[in-house]
Amino acid sequence: MKPSVVIASVAALLAFFALCLLLAGAPDDAGLLASVNPVSAVEGLAFALAFGAGMPATASILTAVAALILAPVAVFLVVHRLLRRRDG
Repeated sequence: MKPSVVIASVAALLAFFALCLLLAGAPDDAGLLASVNPVSAVEGLAFALAFGAGMPATASILTAVAALILAPVAVFLVVHRLLRRRDG
């Protein structure tokens, strides 16, 4: 496996875990597994979209899932594109 793919995969996983950590809304004294919960992150983002933007519940859940999936994919593609030039 090429080094650019490995580094891009690690960057995408870090982006996913960072998004889950930021959006989960766990208290400060919660454990790591409770803080990095993708279901809680989707629920938190869906609530913010539904309450703050006035979106319907189904649309806000679908938008939250799409955002949680597309952000790490975009990180992977950008990092892979930047590092592909260094592969020999």
